[in-house]
Amino acid sequence: MAAVNADVSSDELASKLQPLWYGVLGAVLLSGILALSGATYLSARVGRPLRDLTRAMTQIQKGDLNTVVATQGKDEFSALGQALNAMTAGLRERETVKKAFSHYVSRRVIDAVVDSGNLPSLQGVRRRITVLFCDIRGFTSMSEKMSPEAVVQFLNNHFETVVEIVDRNHGLVDKYIGDGIMVLFGAQDEDAYQEGHAVRTALQIRDELARRSRQLAKDGLPPVAVGIGINSGSAIVGNIGASQRLEYTAIGATVNLASRLETATRELDVDILISEYTQQEVRGKFTLNKIGAVRLGSTQGQRRTRNDLYDPAGRPR
Repeated sequence: MAAVNADVSSDELASKLQPLWYGVLGAVLLSGILALSGATYLSARVGRPLRDLTRAMTQIQKGDLNTVVATQGKDEFSALGQALNAMTAGLRERETVKKAFSHYVSRRVIDAVVDSGNLPSLQGVRRRITVLFCDIRGFTSMSEKMSPEAVVQFLNNHFETVVEIVDRNHGLVDKYIGDGIMVLFGAQDEDAYQEGHAVRTALQIRDELARRSRQLAKDGLPPVAVGIGINSGSAIVGNIGASQRLEYTAIGATVNLASRLETATRELDVDILISEYTQQEVRGKFTLNKIGAVRLGSTQGQRRTRNDLYDPAGRPR
């Protein structure tokens, strides 16, 4: 048996291993740098688009439909951003259509159609409603002294005031009739206080126009007076017309009597007339002056030819 002895000092061994340690350390540092660079690159490539998409969706949720996601490249994030932009454009278009038609049709009617997801159909339902007709007194003679532009501006200002009061009291503008307006209460949504809302609307319109008349008098212009008729009862409510053009409205004797009451305000020299059918639901809640029984003609469904009429004299009790 033979043995070989090697005598190597620790300093010499360390000096020989040092390059190896440096190599290993360098490899580890290089791997760390590469890993960090890769993570930073992936974070920028993935994180930034995700943050942009999240930020855009948050803005859209808040109602900002002008939000646009920047899309570059052909990766999945760009495809998702393009889909989000297309969706937002569709929402903007729908909102534009709703706003445009809300100038012609009640916003609540449009919302009901949009929420249902179905096109309106030619059908109606019978329900108890309260109908209000409001007409400007002497507007024909007044308009003859005004330019067409002034007439339109006057009516727009008038209806702006009236419609704001109607909306405040849960009414639904059915249609404009020249310088008049027809309003429904309880037609689209159940309203246990529909009669009170209608009377309150009439009183607030009268008060607001009295205030405007005082201002008009200071400007040397004639005052604005209105006649308002209110009636409550059963009517057919729904979409009426042709399949190409519908109108959400109410028809029946209840509507006819409300219109006749508005006409009768001129003959009886009062601003507001409510029928006995409305009065039965609001007595004790408003100060009412009884005008007496007035012949208004026969109305199918409300057959009495003589109707007890009332003039709301003031604010609710």
